[in-house]
Amino acid sequence: MKKELAKAGDLAQEQLGERIKFARKSSNLTAEEFARRLGVTSKTVRGWEKSRRVPRANQIVMMAGLLNVTAPWLLQGRENEFMEMDSDEEVVRSKLAIAKQKVVELTEILTDLEKRLEVG
Repeated sequence: MKKELAKAGDLAQEQLGERIKFARKSSNLTAEEFARRLGVTSKTVRGWEKSRRVPRANQIVMMAGLLNVTAPWLLQGRENEFMEMDSDEEVVRSKLAIAKQKVVELTEILTDLEKRLEVG
C-alpha cells in the first residue's frame, strides 16, 4: 500500500510539472522570463517542469497570478479552474504575492546600490 501511495504522489508531482509548463507556454512566457518574474533561476523553473523540484506554496500562488490560473488548478488539475480565477479575492491575493516579491527584489537592489555608494 505504501508503494502505491508513493507512486500516486510521484504521478501527482509529474502532473504538477506538466501543468506549470503548459500554463507557462499558454501565457507565451519563456522559462527565462517566467523565472525572472518569479525571482528564481531558469534552472529552478526547468526543475519544476521536469518534476525534479517542488515549488514552495508562496511560489505556487505567485505562479497562479502570473499565469492567470488558480493555485488549485496547478496543484490538482481541476479543469474548470484553468484560465479562470475563482474570485476577485484570489486574483487580488495572487497579485499581492507578486507585488510583495517585487518589493523584496527592489529592496535588495536598493541596499546593494547604497552599499556601492558608501564604498566609493
